[in-house]
Amino acid sequence: MRKGVRHLARKIWGVDSVYRADSLLYEYVKEKYGAPKYWGRVITASQKASVALSEREAAFLHSKDIRILPIFDEVSGAIGFEKGTIAASNAVFHARKAGVPKEKALFANIGSLTDIDSEWLYGWTERVLASGYRPGCYYTFQNVQFFNSYCKMAAHDKGAARDLLLWCSGPYEYMSSERKAPLFKPAVPHCRSNTWIWQYGGENEHTPIAANLADDRILKYLY
Repeated sequence: MRKGVRHLARKIWGVDSVYRADSLLYEYVKEKYGAPKYWGRVITASQKASVALSEREAAFLHSKDIRILPIFDEVSGAIGFEKGTIAASNAVFHARKAGVPKEKALFANIGSLTDIDSEWLYGWTERVLASGYRPGCYYTFQNVQFFNSYCKMAAHDKGAARDLLLWCSGPYEYMSSERKAPLFKPAVPHCRSNTWIWQYGGENEHTPIAANLADDRILKYLY
């Protein structure tokens, strides 16, 4: 991986949370950090998030002029092309259920998962694209296996790698408002990638959200 990569494109500030974005959480974020431009939310219920994004929640965020960053949170055993296509089909199903329109991004939550290979990434990317959405992956900055798998896919198919948008979690700096955010420096694969989002401030016992910086090109792919 490469660290400290800095880009000159305009960066936009947003948050993500495992909790539902209701009026109480929104007011907390706005008062403490400012109004986010986007909000990452899971489209599937999991052990981390008991409530997935609903159309009602989406309508609330849109009423605050906040775009939604959809996350597919049910990824495990990411080995093989077929499993990648199955995960993609499940993600598309839940995206449609949540009201996410086509041409928007769906981010698979890879996190620190090391049980992953290039074929899974290729299957995920191909099926999400074929379904009319833009594929993405969320990964932790120390996930060397993800970096290797991504670059192996890129060596085989540069177009697929280019289509897959990346969101890096860490290395963490500090929680902040947009005005006090650090320079954009996610950990990226050792090959060329579209790493457009960096989660630089992590959720903890004192803060129910995580802070992100994103390349403004991501806006067209947010819901």
